[in-house]
Amino acid sequence: MEEADPHEIKILCVDDDPLIRQMLGDILRLRGYTVLTASDGEAALDVAAKERPDLILLDVMMPGLDGFEVCRLLKADAVLKSAPIVILTAMNDATLNARAVEAGAVLALQKTADTKTVFGTIETALASRKG
Repeated sequence: MEEADPHEIKILCVDDDPLIRQMLGDILRLRGYTVLTASDGEAALDVAAKERPDLILLDVMMPGLDGFEVCRLLKADAVLKSAPIVILTAMNDATLNARAVEAGAVLALQKTADTKTVFGTIETALASRKG
């Protein structure tokens, strides 16, 4: 199977912390991905509906809709449900992965995860989308 050109892959980064959005965006752009950003759940739903990202990196603790609710809403949308969602959060909760998967995410990572782990998860999630 031929790998997609990263420039053709859109990743939506959703986080209420502008520094996290900037850092994730910079790292993803360096890898050649097209980066979209949203600062909260409502904005994430709007951007996702307009841009149809290939993958979504989603924070949990945000004002308004939390990441789990955003994840459920995205997965309930016929057009957006195929986009893998990776929860990336500062939450330290033993049930985090179970809650993330229950909401429709592929996996949950803590923001302390190293870059290699984050990219490995992104690449696995993108590959699963094709398979």
